[in-house]
Amino acid sequence: MSHYNVNKSKIVKKNMNFNSHSEDCGISKQDQRKDQILDAASACFVESGFHNAGMAAIAKRAEMSPGHIYHYFANKSDIIASIVEREFVAREEKFGTLFDVDGEHLIENLLSKVNEGVCHKTDPFQSMLSREIFAETQRNPDIAAIVQEYEQRSRERFIDNIETKLGVKNAAAKVECIFALFSGLAMRVPSDPPMDREAVVEVMKSAIKFLLSDK
Repeated sequence: MSHYNVNKSKIVKKNMNFNSHSEDCGISKQDQRKDQILDAASACFVESGFHNAGMAAIAKRAEMSPGHIYHYFANKSDIIASIVEREFVAREEKFGTLFDVDGEHLIENLLSKVNEGVCHKTDPFQSMLSREIFAETQRNPDIAAIVQEYEQRSRERFIDNIETKLGVKNAAAKVECIFALFSGLAMRVPSDPPMDREAVVEVMKSAIKFLLSDK
């Protein structure tokens, strides 16, 4: 086994120990089971890739039979689609309050979330999962459509707010640059683990402030 694979296994183990969705309170038993499967599948996909991880491996990690998994998901493609949707829904919930302020405080509010955004994008597990999702969009038009829908919704909301509240010109291009900055971080992590997050956060804040202040 290569050093890279060993690192992936350690990253998956840490994520399963500390970031599982399956023990969330206030959700139904059925939803807990679904999350248990999605957590297990995400770990398998990070370790082996979407197409190299079989249903047997997912079932073993989820500690249930393959037949039980098919009770909740029609096939592996259905699991992949559900993982993608869950990732985007979680992102919307986490950053849903970004624009719940007036124009006077909007930039300040956006900058206050940069550290959280950088930490999320540079989390090794999330970074590797993002890579798998991106690769799958190139192969699977259904997954590409899901990603495009959520990305477009986020993009339009961002553009609308900075245009109406800040009077920013060329808003679409500037939002595209901001999205690219954060997306690029996720792609960098596996090849550049020693990233100085604190320095990156400060540079990101400066870049965003410049883009949104330059009207």
